[in-house]
Amino acid sequence: MNETAPPSFEDYDNALASVLLARKKKLEMNFLELSLVSGIKYQQVMRLVNGHRPMQFSELVALCHGLDIPVQEVARLTEERVANTSS
Repeated sequence: MNETAPPSFEDYDNALASVLLARKKKLEMNFLELSLVSGIKYQQVMRLVNGHRPMQFSELVALCHGLDIPVQEVARLTEERVANTSS
């Protein structure tokens, strides 16, 4: 039987950061702008979006609001990225 290990928390954190960075890039938004529209301090936004620290749900909601994308869409895209990288 060829079983693969389930995705790790780090896999999900990295995929989430990748989804948020892609959205930021699509909107041609810099970290300062994202900080202003999300209400999260600049340094914190950089750490969160670059995947340097896991985020709390409230931070995810604020970032999604600032990036004008539903949390559900970010979750779906994150799941897709995890599935594509672990296959």
